[in-house]
Amino acid sequence: MVFIQMDVHDRLGRNLRQLRHTQNCSQEELARKTGINRTYLSDLECSRRNPSIELIDRLAEKLNVKPGDLLD
Repeated sequence: MVFIQMDVHDRLGRNLRQLRHTQNCSQEELARKTGINRTYLSDLECSRRNPSIELIDRLAEKLNVKPGDLLD
């Protein structure tokens, strides 16, 4: 059996997208709520950026989850 481990950027991107969709929140809306550019949020969801711990905390707060939930 082969296990493919996602790196932390991939997990963050996947979880951000899933949570945002579950909450019927657009990229534009979440970006505005967290004070970042929509394209930056898109880059996070596509694993192209490295967010700060503070940004992970803000994203989690706006999505009503714990910061760790974004990385699991």
